[in-house]
Amino acid sequence: MLKTSPYNRFPVVVEGVIQGIVLREEAEEALQEKRAPKLFKAELLPPSAHLREAQGALINSDTGMVLVEGEEPNSLGGLFTIHDLLRAQQAAVESPE
Repeated sequence: MLKTSPYNRFPVVVEGVIQGIVLREEAEEALQEKRAPKLFKAELLPPSAHLREAQGALINSDTGMVLVEGEEPNSLGGLFTIHDLLRAQQAAVESPE
């Protein structure tokens, strides 16, 4: 997956349960050293979260990524990055009221 993906951060889900977030560099090192990667704690938002909540969670995130829970508790429904926040803010500015 690392070879085909341009991303630098990845959510880690094991048997449908969010475990955390791994950075590309750490994943590559862990593969080379044949060890489990060190994970960052994932900031989790409920699916009903508003943009302001996502903004606050991104500020608190060590990875610049927030995960959105799925239908089941602690399952992955989606993710939200600083780029997503900027796009949403730009769309809000450009949309007519």
